[in-house]
Amino acid sequence: PKPIELVRIYVEEEVVGQGLGSALMKACLEEIKTNGLGTIWLAVWQKNQRAIDFYKRWGFEKVGVKEFVVGSDVQDDFIMERSVELN
Repeated sequence: PKPIELVRIYVEEEVVGQGLGSALMKACLEEIKTNGLGTIWLAVWQKNQRAIDFYKRWGFEKVGVKEFVVGSDVQDDFIMERSVELN
C-alpha cells in the first residue's frame, strides 16, 4: 500500500562501514512514515551482494527481477521491498 521507490543510496568507498548508509536509510524510513506511505521498494543489481546484504539487514525482501540495460549490456536487477510501520 502507498508505495514509494528508493532510487539510490551511495557513499564514497572510503567511508563505507561508518554508518552513513544506515543513517540515510533511517532518514528515508522516517520521511516515509511522516508522509503516511506504507511500502518502500528498490531495484539493486543482482551482483551487488554488499548492497543486497545491506537492504536485507533493513528488512527488504526480494520480490521480483527486472532487466536493466547499460549500453548494449542487459543485466538483471532484483526488486526488493519492505513495509513501513506507520505507528
